[in-house]
Amino acid sequence: MYDIVADPYELTNLADDPEFKPVLIRMRDALDDWMVRTGDQGARPEESVVGQYWDDFFAKYFETQMRERGLSDVSDDEYLMWWEEQVIRLEKGDAL
Repeated sequence: MYDIVADPYELTNLADDPEFKPVLIRMRDALDDWMVRTGDQGARPEESVVGQYWDDFFAKYFETQMRERGLSDVSDDEYLMWWEEQVIRLEKGDAL
């Protein structure tokens, strides 16, 4: 929290200054209210957001790849069989 008129380079943080405590409380309350009203994710740790994004991304990617290969809800055995078929095709010189 800075006084940008008196301190345009924002060198002195006033958040710990007891004189500005009421302003700090009012600003924090306003931010908390805004976060609730807008559904802002700022209170959620970024690591969990990023991790969830990549989990979702790769799950969707995996599903898309399986669907493109004609596989869905594939078991490990079925997936292994698919790869074995690909190896056989490569050995014969067929394109994948």
